[in-house]
Amino acid sequence: MNKITIFLLAAVLALTISPPAFAQTATTQPTLSAALSGGAENNTLTVLSATGISASTSSSQTFLYCGQEQMQIATVSGTTLTVRRAIRGNAATHPNNEPCWYGNIG
Repeated sequence: MNKITIFLLAAVLALTISPPAFAQTATTQPTLSAALSGGAENNTLTVLSATGISASTSSSQTFLYCGQEQMQIATVSGTTLTVRRAIRGNAATHPNNEPCWYGNIG
């Protein structure tokens, strides 16, 4: 093999076995504890557990993904979240016990 092929194979191997430096290391999957009706004005929801969930800050934006809807988390108080709805998509209706995903940017 030529030197370029060996270098490229070594680089691919190094990238695949090294852990990502800035990746989220654990996912949080909250579950809605009450149904949420559609409409952007319905911006308060409750989850079974808010462990690991935090509100957005100026340096880190946090989001809840339920179904096809992305919501930005404004505040967290116990298991009650105040969100900005329909960040992407429409403010849809979500049933009780719907699993959601939590994530952040920043």
